[in-house]
Amino acid sequence: MATPRLNLKTINHERVNDQVYQVLKEQIISCTLVPGQRLDVGLMAGRLGVSRTPIKDALQRLATQGLITIHARRGTFVTKISPRDVHETFDVREALELKAVELAAGRITPQKLKKLRELNEKMAAPTTSQFEHIALNSEFHQVLVETCGNRRLMAVYLDLNAHLQIARITNNSDSWVSRLPKTKAEHENIIDALAQNQIDRAKEAVIAHIRAAKASLIADIPPAEKTA
Repeated sequence: MATPRLNLKTINHERVNDQVYQVLKEQIISCTLVPGQRLDVGLMAGRLGVSRTPIKDALQRLATQGLITIHARRGTFVTKISPRDVHETFDVREALELKAVELAAGRITPQKLKKLRELNEKMAAPTTSQFEHIALNSEFHQVLVETCGNRRLMAVYLDLNAHLQIARITNNSDSWVSRLPKTKAEHENIIDALAQNQIDRAKEAVIAHIRAAKASLIADIPPAEKTA
């Protein structure tokens, strides 16, 4: 009697690794895993129902992005975002968004402009919470960068922007509320310039907005953390 053939598909280990990576990254960005928290590979593997290998792979990828820090003999920790990290991240973000706006010349669609305006309105709504504000603001800038059509630039931008989301979520200051009308106006300046394909004006608006946001976030960092 012939041995029956098993019609089984090969397990896609790369997909498992990607899924674990995405889960851990989302946990870090949302501060479910808080800055400074020690990460236990075995515990995470058990909770996610996977082996230790995809956990280690994900942690290595997150380490290259600066989202976790691996100390020999001490363990693995969620990275604490310092004032210097914020300053340097904003500098790189400015360069990426300026390039994205430059590449978007003549390419931005009415649908993208509509999406940007909708996000800006939602972000400035009186009922919007701090967490919602952070998410909407992040999405606004992601849509802005998407208009350039450069996938590599977008991938770099998304990895970079994670640090700023963490910094904003862990910031207990409510200064974002008082700055909201100014933020909305800065966003409107960017949208209007893009709608008229005035790229130089759009770049100037992006620079003004990002530098104001950088100054605001750094000013909100507690003095003890600035001198740490």
